[in-house]
Amino acid sequence: LSSRSAAADQQLSTVRVRVLVASVYLRDALLDVRPNAGGYYRDQLKQARTAIDQALAAYVPVAPLPAERESLEQLRSEVHAFWDMVLPVFQSDVTARASEIRTLLRDQVIPKRRIIFQISDRIQDLDRRAFAREQEEVHRIYAGMRRQVLVTSGLALVAGLVVAWVVTRSAGRLERR
Repeated sequence: LSSRSAAADQQLSTVRVRVLVASVYLRDALLDVRPNAGGYYRDQLKQARTAIDQALAAYVPVAPLPAERESLEQLRSEVHAFWDMVLPVFQSDVTARASEIRTLLRDQVIPKRRIIFQISDRIQDLDRRAFAREQEEVHRIYAGMRRQVLVTSGLALVAGLVVAWVVTRSAGRLERR
């Protein structure tokens, strides 16, 4: 249970970190005026996208609740929209003015990244609550089992004492005869 929760957290953290790294690479690509720099940044973004896709594919919810499924689909959709926004940048005029670059980053990249982080946080919160509920259920089951063992052991002890008393009394009667 805890390893499943840790793995889910790890996958969501990977998505968050890689989206952050991708947005930094995008910013760097937009600000880098060297003629051959685009290939490097494109490769870095492809690696980030591959890592994000793998993390989303490997993500297994702690407790597959409808709210978590909806949030996960929303996260996938927002990540897809992020890439739909990022990739065309490399096909446009890279010599855009600084003000256009700032506008793109401020109005599109940073808000999209913030949305992805919020959805990821919501999924992690749902995972944590589901994990806590499952832990409480496990503790309740163990507490019930402990009570059952104690009651059974107590009854066995009482029955053993009753049998010992009856046998001792019967043996005493037989000796007196």
